[in-house]
Amino acid sequence: MSGAGDTRWERWELIGEDGTTGSFTLDEDLGGAGELRRHGRLLGTLNWDGSAAGTLQPAGAGAIHAVPSAAARDFRIDQWIRNVASTGPTPG
Repeated sequence: MSGAGDTRWERWELIGEDGTTGSFTLDEDLGGAGELRRHGRLLGTLNWDGSAAGTLQPAGAGAIHAVPSAAARDFRIDQWIRNVASTGPTPG
């Protein structure tokens, strides 16, 4: 995760061992959008809102709409609390 300045994280990039990469822009409410690729080939796009409800649009297939379970929301909140406690609320 990275950000410009010292106000908040606004980019989320991932690299998987299998050649999968992701690049996402994060909104202030932790909603976001971006794309997934494997070895440079587009796998699909993903967007979600601040409640973690989102849409995955696989390349060449129909969209998949998802909403988080209560357990997933609790896990996300717990993870953010741990991250903020250990690294602070701003990128560094």
